[in-house]
Amino acid sequence: MMARRTLCGLLAVLAALALAGCASIPTSGSVMSASLPATGNETVYIEADGPTQDASPLDIARGFIRAQAVGVYDDYRVAKEFLTSARAQSWDPGTETIVYTGEPAFSALGPDGTPADTTASGAAAEYVDVSGPIALAARVDSTGQFAEESADAEQVVSMRMVREDGQWRISTSPEGTLISMPNFTSTHRRVALQFLSPDRTYLVPDVRWYPVKNLAGYVAEGLLAGPAQWLQDAVATAIPPKTALNVAGSVQIDADGQVAIDLDQTILALDATARAEMMAQFAETLYQVPQVRSVRIMSGATDLTVSPATLMRDPTAGVSVSLVKDGRLGSIRDGGFHADDAFGAITVGKVTGLAVEAADGVQRGRTAIVRVGAGALYQIRAAGVAAGATPLLKAKTVSNPSIDRHGWVWTAANGKIVAISQAGTVRPAARWLEGRSVLAVRVSRDGARVAIVSRSAQDSAEASRVDIAAVVRDDGGAPSQLVQGIVAGGGIAGAEDVTWIGEATVAVLSDGAASSDATVFEAPLGDANQAQPAVGQAKALAGDWDIRSLYVLRTDGVLMSRSATGASWRQAATGIAAVAYPG
Repeated sequence: MMARRTLCGLLAVLAALALAGCASIPTSGSVMSASLPATGNETVYIEADGPTQDASPLDIARGFIRAQAVGVYDDYRVAKEFLTSARAQSWDPGTETIVYTGEPAFSALGPDGTPADTTASGAAAEYVDVSGPIALAARVDSTGQFAEESADAEQVVSMRMVREDGQWRISTSPEGTLISMPNFTSTHRRVALQFLSPDRTYLVPDVRWYPVKNLAGYVAEGLLAGPAQWLQDAVATAIPPKTALNVAGSVQIDADGQVAIDLDQTILALDATARAEMMAQFAETLYQVPQVRSVRIMSGATDLTVSPATLMRDPTAGVSVSLVKDGRLGSIRDGGFHADDAFGAITVGKVTGLAVEAADGVQRGRTAIVRVGAGALYQIRAAGVAAGATPLLKAKTVSNPSIDRHGWVWTAANGKIVAISQAGTVRPAARWLEGRSVLAVRVSRDGARVAIVSRSAQDSAEASRVDIAAVVRDDGGAPSQLVQGIVAGGGIAGAEDVTWIGEATVAVLSDGAASSDATVFEAPLGDANQAQPAVGQAKALAGDWDIRSLYVLRTDGVLMSRSATGASWRQAATGIAAVAYPG
């Protein structure tokens, strides 16, 4: 048995929705009461009542939507009571989940289009149409991928009512499930399935949402199903293809918090290294389930539990932020700026951007990239590693650089993504970015994903977005393709800069079109964004392990950090030209 532990870093409790090629959100199960089991220290109760005698069409519509909140728990038993017998058989709640805010504003119309008598008795109409708009928060596709909607997104929901046994029932309704955001987050939990970087040194998260009921089972089956389609060519897994549970639905947590995963004989062929990697994937994924304290891997009577492989996480706390001040590279210590004597003075021009290599990089953290002016990148190296400044790229404009752990420097040159190394300059294929101008690029520490801020060719703030793409590399490690993945912070307008603040969360800087101040957003992947306090004259972000690590650089050279409470920003340093964490 393997006791609970952290593998090379903090355990991030993240998540998302089952993606293409992955286990689907369940739409069936045993019929039970509407009270939900405890998922942590609390018990969540959501009640849903069936239709009352002589309920009006409007009451039936509202009751149907309320009852869907417990559908993943009671097999949609209560929700189906609002449907005709035929519709209850044909309705598929699993095609899509629409997450909404507020209350639907329904109206009822008769066959002639006039307001209908909404009582059950006395209405002569053969049918009544009920419809109205709902405010969209997010959409969850049939496999569970969460996509946040824009702030003003709406959808009209329409249903037709007919009488069945003298009572109004719904004969026509949208496929899929409608659920409010509070109910969605109460009945589901964010979890990050953990896969491997292609070189099997890092864990790479794949964020999902799963129901809290039988959460460990859905998490295990999601991991067995493999990574999301957009990530498939950028990550690896130690779990052999088509591996399955010996008995479907058999994953249970015992009274001591141990979860046993009984897999088929496919895994018996794995060597010791692969078993340790598989153990790390299952352990780091299942430890996000609140009740799990230990993980055991079986194949029938054969116990395959081993110590997990030692794998890196992206990123870990405690890394210092790097700064450029008065032409010197350094850091903040004891409340002041301290130059790094390993690096000489930067004399190639006015520094406007910075990237520093991580300790596990090609040069072991002894190299940095500076942007000079608007359109030049230079590499600077510490003494003993070919010290000095080497020109890397010149263009009309280049964005703030980012260095991946393979030694590739990423930037947007004249609005197009390029990656540079000693092997040369490449432009990873990304046709989905055609017609857009890239403003910012930031590679995740694992090197498998990249956050991209882009804007439409019309330069409309409303058309800006933050994409998380998968990085596909050739046999030599060069980035050859960027696969479009998910949008982070779908409701954020005017995005200008982005930085990672955890393995599955980014911070986004918006240009503050509605005010003179810029707005900083925390945008977890596969979840709703959260606005942070505004910052005047903000131009760049730097972050690392979570929102507490975030710095904002202003145009006047003042560096701002979060206050102890997180409710405001405080001055951390002045006269700063550029700021960056490793990566």
